[in-house]
Amino acid sequence: MTAAPTGPSVAALMQRLAGGSPDLLDPGVNAVALVADTLVDTCGVVLDRPTRALVRTDVDATDDARAAAALTCWLALAPGLRAAWSAGPAGQGAGAAERVLAAVRALVTELAPSVPPRRWIEDPAGREEAARAFLRAAGLLPAGESAAIAQDRWSAISTAARRDAEREIAQEARRTQELARRLAEQRAKEAVAQYTYV
Repeated sequence: MTAAPTGPSVAALMQRLAGGSPDLLDPGVNAVALVADTLVDTCGVVLDRPTRALVRTDVDATDDARAAAALTCWLALAPGLRAAWSAGPAGQGAGAAERVLAAVRALVTELAPSVPPRRWIEDPAGREEAARAFLRAAGLLPAGESAAIAQDRWSAISTAARRDAEREIAQEARRTQELARRLAEQRAKEAVAQYTYV
């Protein structure tokens, strides 16, 4: 199994988010054009018409989606990522473009609905979650972290992972309550039966 290429550190991407222009949150931003320009700048790939239509469906859905796409492009253009885009078995070009588009899609459709893009700039926890989500979606390991450490830290910071864990805990509590109820019913029936045959 091939190890994922290493990207910048989470701290470096958090710093880049903190320095992002408020203009990136402007609801009037042309996010599709930003994604297209980012692909050309990072990978030398021109967005074809069918892919552009798919990107438009995701990034033009809401103001938050446009802001998320703009911030993802801002991250993709980080100076520390130039080498990472050309790393890995897919190499530069189409393979790198797929990773950039995967990051855009994941942050727009999965992260932005639960963590508003404004928090990616203003809140340290939001910045870390966005930086880690970006690296994961792009198939990159954070610099200085093993795959196991990166996974542990993602599980700790991810809003979606915490919700999944809370859902599992609530489901387990419901199962335990149901089992206790059934046991109580069984004991009551047994007590009645004992009383009847005495």
